[in-house]
Amino acid sequence: DTTMTHTWTDSYPYNSISIYAFHPMYADIKQMGTLKDKEAASRFNQKQQELNNLTTIDYEAVNRAKWEFFHLIFQQEGEKVLASEKFKEFFETNKEWLRPYAVFSYLRDAYRTSDFREWPRHSVYDAQEIEKMCQPETVDYPHIALYYYIQYHLHLQLLAATKYARENGVVLKGDIPIGISRNSVEAWTEPHYFNLNGQAGAPPDDFSVNGQNWGFPTYNWDVMEKDGYRWWIERVRHQLDQVDYVRIDHFRGFDEYYSIPFGDQTAERGHWEKGPGMDLFNTVKEKLGDVDVIAEDLGYLTESVIEMVKESGYPGMKVLQFAFDSREESDYLPHNYERNCVVYTGTHDN
Repeated sequence: DTTMTHTWTDSYPYNSISIYAFHPMYADIKQMGTLKDKEAASRFNQKQQELNNLTTIDYEAVNRAKWEFFHLIFQQEGEKVLASEKFKEFFETNKEWLRPYAVFSYLRDAYRTSDFREWPRHSVYDAQEIEKMCQPETVDYPHIALYYYIQYHLHLQLLAATKYARENGVVLKGDIPIGISRNSVEAWTEPHYFNLNGQAGAPPDDFSVNGQNWGFPTYNWDVMEKDGYRWWIERVRHQLDQVDYVRIDHFRGFDEYYSIPFGDQTAERGHWEKGPGMDLFNTVKEKLGDVDVIAEDLGYLTESVIEMVKESGYPGMKVLQFAFDSREESDYLPHNYERNCVVYTGTHDN
């Protein structure tokens, strides 16, 4: 879920408010139930046709329409669904991330900002306070439970889609962005894992004279190491519950990452810092076994990164479009591929 402002800028997929929750816009509203109010149901059908007939997606209009539907269908069906055994099972399995996500989303809208540091209340996460808010007798509960309801439906719809895909011979691949947003559930609930005074990015090069500043906080790898990289283990485990393979973005960042001082707009004053290297991936293997991971090993790679990818045993990436340059010896030409790789026609970069 990348909902920060409820505007079109939320469509950027790498700036999510949660590493676990799905964006509500992916919900197929027809699978969520039919509104008993015939006039409202007809209005939504008409709106759906109008939006689907546009030549480009109107992100804001789609989300406005869906949110109007979510409120109505929750009023109609929510109590019954939340009382069902299947929902209770889903909630018990996912409550560790679902509860804080739902409260965060509710407070974001109540205080009109995803920057929790600006909230007049609950700017510092207190698990006991949040648990109190989540009790069914509170005034907050219906606003919070709406997010349980939507995430439950998204969970059911993904399960149905993945079952259909696998039955038809389709393998599913997920994606783990290396960074998190500084205005996210994770930064709110577990700030000790992140260096919020740093920003991740890439140094200046021939393509970008000022470098790249992604704005994401860097990781406190020494803190993560102390509890056996629990945060990463859970993240990978959760993804592999839903998909068959998972691509880990910016794999070189686990060897070395480029850290920029907080407040800088460009990447010129950044410096390289050591990441956890194979220590992290050896721990993943100890706790999860041999998981199906694809390493995003594109761009400029040092010898130590190449060695880390090789040692991990994870297949790297080859991008067909990258082969169309003037170099005959390009690693991206199909006849130069090594066996342990996954081939892509292109990426979001091109």
